[in-house]
Amino acid sequence: MTPNPRAKLFLDIRTHLQAAKFKFFERPSARQFLLLMRGDEVTVPVVITVRPDGKAFRFQTKLPVMVPETRRLAAAQLV
Repeated sequence: MTPNPRAKLFLDIRTHLQAAKFKFFERPSARQFLLLMRGDEVTVPVVITVRPDGKAFRFQTKLPVMVPETRRLAAAQLV
């Protein structure tokens, strides 16, 4: 039996993360993955969520960067 599109995309992402040897946590009920990307001095959390229609997914991250309020527009344009 073929899984629904959301489940199929979730399984495909899991396969790619495993093949790339990433360490990750998953929440199958929410169709989410959590990766902790580590650099020399910083760890950046990344959450991957499969959309309900199963046609796309979303990356969410929180960069540990402090930007003065007067420069936030410029920083957002840079990103």
